[in-house]
Amino acid sequence: MPMPARTAPITAAQLQAVEPRARVAGERPAASGSSAFRLDIEVAAGTNAKADDPVFLRETFAVMTAVLGQLHEESSVPVHAIDGDACG
Repeated sequence: MPMPARTAPITAAQLQAVEPRARVAGERPAASGSSAFRLDIEVAAGTNAKADDPVFLRETFAVMTAVLGQLHEESSVPVHAIDGDACG
């Protein structure tokens, strides 16, 4: 059976909590009083302009700061451009 054509963007999220005692950032225990996050983003290659990336990253850190409070310097948002045909 053929896959139906996509008519809207697909967004999926997976969250994984880590016990504060088990958190390590930069090979040392994460500072108490701060939160850390890693948000891996996958986008279809060629769908975003290079100039969009800094804006997206600034906005993401602003939202995560509003949600989590003070962020540890090891927080990160790697953006992976993947072949759209490889997404199924």
